[in-house]
Amino acid sequence: MAVKNTKNTWGSIAKSFHWIIALLVIGLLGVGLYMGGMENSPLKFQVYTVHKSLGFLVLWLVALRLVWKFYTRAPDLISAHKWERALAHGTHFLLYVCLILQPLSGWIMSSASGRASPLIYGFDLPQIVDPDLSIGGLFHDIHEITGYVLLALVSLHFAGALKHHFIDRDETLRRMLPFTNNNK
Repeated sequence: MAVKNTKNTWGSIAKSFHWIIALLVIGLLGVGLYMGGMENSPLKFQVYTVHKSLGFLVLWLVALRLVWKFYTRAPDLISAHKWERALAHGTHFLLYVCLILQPLSGWIMSSASGRASPLIYGFDLPQIVDPDLSIGGLFHDIHEITGYVLLALVSLHFAGALKHHFIDRDETLRRMLPFTNNNK
């Protein structure tokens, strides 16, 4: 399997970024929905620590993914329909916006709380804004709304992949699956 993307398929690095970020984001969305209803306890604070740590990891992985995206061009889209191409490009663009905004809004919300945010990596998340409850509330709302938008976009992305696989019966999904070599 090629490391870089080709005209027809994704390379192993792009596939790795895609699936690692996808698994982390899906897990973080699920945990985020769950942890809001947890009673205050040591477990809740441990869950928040893991959530923040993995969110911070997603931010860095997305940044690296964008660097890689500009280094090696994406394969050509298979669909000949203009509306599908526009929908694919728009969805991907919004996914990237949300994948950056979601962890950044969480980080700003955390900073504005004025409490230290330890990460599982052994250091505290740097404060990027001064403590301010109104800023914290604003970015809490942004974080929550972005989470729901991200959930909708991931669902749309997943539905599109299934449509291509089961209805169109094209290579769109197969060429992004791990451990596949579709250099046709």
